[in-house]
Amino acid sequence: MLIRNKILICLIIMAVMLAGCATKAVKGNNEQARPAEKLSSIFSKEPSDRELFDEALSYLTNNPKEPNYHEAKVR
Repeated sequence: MLIRNKILICLIIMAVMLAGCATKAVKGNNEQARPAEKLSSIFSKEPSDRELFDEALSYLTNNPKEPNYHEAKVR
């Protein structure tokens, strides 16, 4: 009896999984095609504080002359 219940439970789980994976046939889709939405939030992020700090330090260390702290602070 216990083996029969296990087999029945396994069959029910498999049936649910297969039913979840099944897709409907699309016939006569009358909706207008919309252009894909652009993900601008990824590219519109401002640089982090760490990136700004590293960039400012690179401006200070790349110059062979005296460092310009005011320029680094502005950037």
